[in-house]
Amino acid sequence: MPRYWQGLLFIPRSARGHRQRETVEEQSYPEAVLLLRKMPVVSSDIKSDKNEEEMMNVYEKLAEARVEFMKTGAKMSGKNTFAGYTYFELSDILPVINRLSVSIGFICEVSFDDNIARLVFRNTEKPDEKITFSSPMSTASLKGCHEVQNLGAVETYIKRYLYQNCFEIVESDALNMTHGKTDPVKKSEPVQVTTKAPAVDWSARAAALTAEAGITPERKAQIWADCGKTPEKYCAYIEKLMAAQVDAEAAAPVQGEIF
Repeated sequence: MPRYWQGLLFIPRSARGHRQRETVEEQSYPEAVLLLRKMPVVSSDIKSDKNEEEMMNVYEKLAEARVEFMKTGAKMSGKNTFAGYTYFELSDILPVINRLSVSIGFICEVSFDDNIARLVFRNTEKPDEKITFSSPMSTASLKGCHEVQNLGAVETYIKRYLYQNCFEIVESDALNMTHGKTDPVKKSEPVQVTTKAPAVDWSARAAALTAEAGITPERKAQIWADCGKTPEKYCAYIEKLMAAQVDAEAAAPVQGEIF
Protein backbone atom coordinates (compact mmCIF):
# COMPACT_ATOMS: atom_id res chain seq x y z
CA MET A 1 0.00 0.00 0.00
CA PRO A 2 1.43 3.47 -0.87
CA ARG A 3 2.89 5.48 1.99
CA TYR A 4 0.35 8.31 1.84
CA TRP A 5 -2.46 5.76 2.26
CA GLN A 6 -0.95 4.79 5.60
CA GLY A 7 -1.26 8.37 6.86
CA LEU A 8 -4.84 8.49 5.68
CA LEU A 9 -5.77 5.22 7.43
CA PHE A 10 -3.45 5.75 10.42
CA ILE A 11 -2.06 2.22 10.05
CA PRO A 12 1.67 1.81 10.90
CA ARG A 13 3.54 -0.59 8.64
CA SER A 14 7.06 -2.01 8.49
CA ALA A 15 8.97 -3.68 5.71
CA ARG A 16 8.46 -7.18 7.15
CA GLY A 17 5.15 -8.89 6.81
CA HIS A 18 4.04 -6.40 4.19
CA ARG A 19 1.65 -8.70 2.45
CA GLN A 20 0.25 -10.08 5.70
CA ARG A 21 -0.43 -6.59 7.12
CA GLU A 22 -1.98 -5.49 3.85
CA THR A 23 -4.40 -8.41 4.06
CA VAL A 24 -5.30 -7.42 7.63
CA GLU A 25 -5.83 -3.82 6.54
CA GLU A 26 -8.14 -4.92 3.76
CA GLN A 27 -10.15 -7.01 6.18
CA SER A 28 -10.31 -4.29 8.83
CA TYR A 29 -11.08 -1.37 6.49
CA PRO A 30 -12.57 -2.89 3.34
CA GLU A 31 -14.51 0.20 2.26
CA ALA A 32 -11.55 2.57 2.67
CA VAL A 33 -9.23 0.26 0.79
CA LEU A 34 -11.65 -0.09 -2.09
CA LEU A 35 -12.12 3.69 -2.21
CA LEU A 36 -8.41 4.36 -2.36
CA ARG A 37 -7.89 1.72 -4.98
CA LYS A 38 -10.40 3.45 -7.21
CA MET A 39 -8.57 6.81 -6.97
CA PRO A 40 -6.71 7.78 -10.20
CA VAL A 41 -2.95 7.56 -10.05
CA VAL A 42 -1.03 10.49 -11.54
CA SER A 43 1.92 9.39 -13.64
CA SER A 44 5.20 10.92 -12.50
CA ASP A 45 6.28 11.22 -16.15
CA ILE A 46 3.23 13.27 -17.05
CA LYS A 47 3.77 15.55 -14.04
CA SER A 48 7.42 16.23 -14.89
CA ASP A 49 6.53 16.97 -18.51
CA LYS A 50 3.99 19.52 -17.36
CA ASN A 51 6.53 21.24 -15.11
CA GLU A 52 9.05 21.34 -17.93
CA GLU A 53 6.53 23.06 -20.16
CA GLU A 54 5.97 25.67 -17.47
CA MET A 55 9.74 26.40 -17.15
CA MET A 56 11.11 29.45 -18.91
CA ASN A 57 13.96 28.98 -21.33
CA VAL A 58 17.25 30.79 -20.85
CA TYR A 59 16.30 33.69 -23.15
CA GLU A 60 13.02 34.29 -21.35
CA LYS A 61 14.83 34.30 -18.01
CA LEU A 62 17.44 36.77 -19.22
CA ALA A 63 14.74 39.07 -20.57
CA GLU A 64 12.85 38.93 -17.28
CA ALA A 65 16.05 39.50 -15.28
CA ARG A 66 16.82 42.62 -17.31
CA VAL A 67 13.37 44.05 -16.69
CA GLU A 68 13.42 43.20 -12.99
CA PHE A 69 16.84 44.79 -12.55
CA MET A 70 15.54 47.99 -14.12
CA LYS A 71 12.55 47.96 -11.75
CA THR A 72 14.80 47.82 -8.68
CA GLY A 73 16.09 51.33 -9.37
CA ALA A 74 19.65 50.46 -8.37
CA LYS A 75 21.70 53.55 -7.51
CA MET A 76 25.12 54.41 -8.91
CA SER A 77 27.63 54.99 -6.12
CA GLY A 78 30.76 55.48 -8.25
CA LYS A 79 31.75 59.09 -8.97
CA ASN A 80 34.17 60.53 -11.51
CA THR A 81 34.93 64.00 -10.18
CA PHE A 82 37.05 64.95 -13.19
CA ALA A 83 34.34 64.38 -15.83
CA GLY A 84 31.45 64.98 -13.43
CA TYR A 85 29.41 61.80 -13.84
CA THR A 86 28.38 58.76 -11.75
CA TYR A 87 28.66 55.08 -12.64
CA PHE A 88 27.76 51.60 -11.34
CA GLU A 89 30.23 49.71 -9.20
CA LEU A 90 30.11 45.93 -8.67
CA SER A 91 28.80 46.55 -5.16
CA ASP A 92 25.76 48.25 -6.74
CA ILE A 93 25.11 45.48 -9.27
CA LEU A 94 25.90 42.10 -7.68
CA PRO A 95 23.52 42.17 -4.66
CA VAL A 96 20.57 42.91 -6.95
CA ILE A 97 21.54 40.26 -9.52
CA ASN A 98 22.14 37.62 -6.86
CA ARG A 99 18.62 38.11 -5.48
CA LEU A 100 17.16 37.93 -8.98
CA SER A 101 19.12 34.75 -9.74
CA VAL A 102 17.42 32.95 -6.82
CA SER A 103 13.91 34.12 -7.66
CA ILE A 104 14.12 33.61 -11.45
CA GLY A 105 16.46 30.62 -11.55
CA PHE A 106 19.77 31.42 -13.20
CA ILE A 107 23.43 31.80 -12.32
CA CYS A 108 26.26 33.90 -13.76
CA GLU A 109 29.70 32.35 -14.23
CA VAL A 110 32.63 34.73 -14.88
CA SER A 111 36.00 33.47 -16.10
CA PHE A 112 39.22 34.98 -17.46
CA ASP A 113 42.02 33.71 -19.65
CA ASP A 114 45.00 35.43 -21.23
CA ASN A 115 42.99 37.06 -24.02
CA ILE A 116 39.25 36.77 -23.32
CA ALA A 117 36.96 37.40 -20.35
CA ARG A 118 33.58 35.59 -20.34
CA LEU A 119 30.29 35.75 -18.48
CA VAL A 120 27.99 32.73 -18.88
CA PHE A 121 24.28 33.25 -18.07
CA ARG A 122 23.04 29.71 -17.25
CA ASN A 123 19.51 28.42 -16.66
CA THR A 124 19.65 26.51 -13.37
CA GLU A 125 16.50 24.51 -14.20
CA LYS A 126 17.95 23.49 -17.56
CA PRO A 127 21.73 23.70 -17.05
CA ASP A 128 22.46 22.94 -20.69
CA GLU A 129 20.88 26.26 -21.69
CA LYS A 130 23.31 29.16 -21.50
CA ILE A 131 24.19 32.50 -23.10
CA THR A 132 27.83 33.61 -23.22
CA PHE A 133 29.06 37.21 -23.19
CA SER A 134 32.74 37.91 -23.85
CA SER A 135 35.20 40.81 -23.87
CA PRO A 136 38.89 41.13 -24.75
CA MET A 137 41.27 41.33 -21.82
CA SER A 138 43.21 44.54 -21.24
CA THR A 139 46.02 45.85 -19.06
CA ALA A 140 46.43 48.48 -16.36
CA SER A 141 49.37 50.34 -14.91
CA LEU A 142 48.21 52.01 -11.72
CA LYS A 143 50.63 54.23 -9.85
CA GLY A 144 52.09 52.57 -6.78
CA CYS A 145 50.58 49.12 -7.54
CA HIS A 146 52.33 45.84 -8.25
CA GLU A 147 51.40 43.40 -11.04
CA VAL A 148 48.83 41.43 -9.03
CA GLN A 149 46.98 44.61 -8.03
CA ASN A 150 46.97 45.78 -11.65
CA LEU A 151 45.56 42.39 -12.69
CA GLY A 152 42.86 42.66 -10.05
CA ALA A 153 41.93 46.11 -11.30
CA VAL A 154 41.60 44.82 -14.86
CA GLU A 155 39.43 41.87 -13.83
CA THR A 156 37.21 44.08 -11.66
CA TYR A 157 36.62 46.58 -14.47
CA ILE A 158 35.96 43.93 -17.14
CA LYS A 159 33.68 41.95 -14.81
CA ARG A 160 31.60 45.07 -14.24
CA TYR A 161 31.35 45.70 -17.99
CA LEU A 162 30.37 42.06 -18.63
CA TYR A 163 27.50 42.33 -16.14
CA GLN A 164 26.41 45.63 -17.68
CA ASN A 165 26.44 44.06 -21.13
CA CYS A 166 24.54 40.96 -19.98
CA PHE A 167 21.78 42.79 -18.11
CA GLU A 168 21.68 45.87 -20.37
CA ILE A 169 22.63 48.18 -17.49
CA VAL A 170 23.00 51.72 -18.79
CA GLU A 171 24.89 54.67 -17.38
CA SER A 172 26.40 57.92 -18.61
CA ASP A 173 28.67 57.62 -21.61
CA ALA A 174 32.12 58.15 -20.09
CA LEU A 175 33.70 58.73 -23.52
CA ASN A 176 31.39 61.62 -24.33
CA MET A 177 31.74 63.07 -20.84
CA THR A 178 35.53 63.20 -21.01
CA HIS A 179 35.92 64.16 -24.69
CA GLY A 180 37.67 67.50 -25.10
CA LYS A 181 38.47 67.90 -21.42
CA THR A 182 42.00 68.51 -20.24
CA ASP A 183 43.59 68.43 -16.83
CA PRO A 184 43.15 71.68 -14.92
CA VAL A 185 46.21 73.92 -15.24
CA LYS A 186 47.68 75.02 -11.95
CA LYS A 187 48.41 78.72 -11.63
CA SER A 188 52.10 79.42 -11.40
CA GLU A 189 54.02 82.48 -10.41
CA PRO A 190 55.06 84.73 -13.31
CA VAL A 191 58.51 84.01 -14.56
CA GLN A 192 60.80 86.99 -14.88
CA VAL A 193 62.65 86.86 -18.17
CA THR A 194 65.87 88.84 -18.43
CA THR A 195 66.59 89.96 -21.97
CA LYS A 196 70.26 90.27 -22.69
CA ALA A 197 71.48 92.88 -25.13
CA PRO A 198 73.03 91.43 -28.25
CA ALA A 199 76.79 91.10 -28.03
CA VAL A 200 78.75 94.00 -29.61
CA ASP A 201 81.47 93.27 -32.10
CA TRP A 202 83.95 95.82 -30.74
CA SER A 203 86.50 95.21 -33.43
CA ALA A 204 84.00 96.06 -36.15
CA ARG A 205 82.77 99.00 -34.09
CA ALA A 206 86.35 100.33 -33.72
CA ALA A 207 86.97 100.07 -37.46
CA ALA A 208 83.74 101.93 -38.25
CA LEU A 209 84.50 104.75 -35.78
CA THR A 210 88.05 105.08 -37.10
CA ALA A 211 86.80 105.54 -40.65
CA GLU A 212 84.03 107.93 -39.57
CA ALA A 213 86.45 110.13 -37.58
CA GLY A 214 89.03 110.11 -40.40
CA ILE A 215 91.86 108.96 -38.12
CA THR A 216 95.12 108.11 -39.84
CA PRO A 217 96.80 104.77 -39.28
CA GLU A 218 99.59 106.41 -37.31
CA ARG A 219 97.12 108.20 -35.05
CA LYS A 220 95.11 104.99 -34.68
CA ALA A 221 98.20 103.06 -33.60
CA GLN A 222 98.97 105.67 -30.96
CA ILE A 223 95.43 105.74 -29.57
CA TRP A 224 95.29 101.93 -29.65
CA ALA A 225 98.45 101.74 -27.57
CA ASP A 226 97.18 104.39 -25.13
CA CYS A 227 93.94 102.41 -24.63
CA GLY A 228 95.81 99.24 -23.75
CA LYS A 229 94.81 97.65 -27.04
CA THR A 230 91.28 97.14 -25.72
CA PRO A 231 88.53 97.57 -28.35
CA GLU A 232 85.95 98.86 -25.82
CA LYS A 233 88.30 101.60 -24.53
CA TYR A 234 89.42 102.48 -28.04
CA CYS A 235 85.82 102.96 -29.19
CA ALA A 236 84.99 105.03 -26.12
CA TYR A 237 88.00 107.26 -26.77
CA ILE A 238 87.14 107.78 -30.46
CA GLU A 239 83.51 108.59 -29.56
CA LYS A 240 84.74 111.19 -27.06
CA LEU A 241 86.98 112.76 -29.72
CA MET A 242 84.10 112.92 -32.18
CA ALA A 243 81.80 114.51 -29.61
CA ALA A 244 84.45 117.14 -28.77
CA GLN A 245 84.88 117.93 -32.44
CA VAL A 246 81.14 118.41 -32.86
CA ASP A 247 81.06 120.78 -29.86
CA ALA A 248 83.98 122.76 -31.23
CA GLU A 249 82.32 123.18 -34.60
CA ALA A 250 79.12 124.31 -32.94
CA ALA A 251 80.99 126.94 -30.89
CA ALA A 252 82.96 128.40 -33.87
CA PRO A 253 81.57 131.69 -35.37
CA VAL A 254 79.69 131.36 -38.61
CA GLN A 255 81.25 133.32 -41.46
CA GLY A 256 78.78 134.63 -43.98
CA GLU A 257 78.19 137.46 -46.45
CA ILE A 258 77.74 141.02 -45.22
CA PHE A 259 74.72 142.88 -46.53
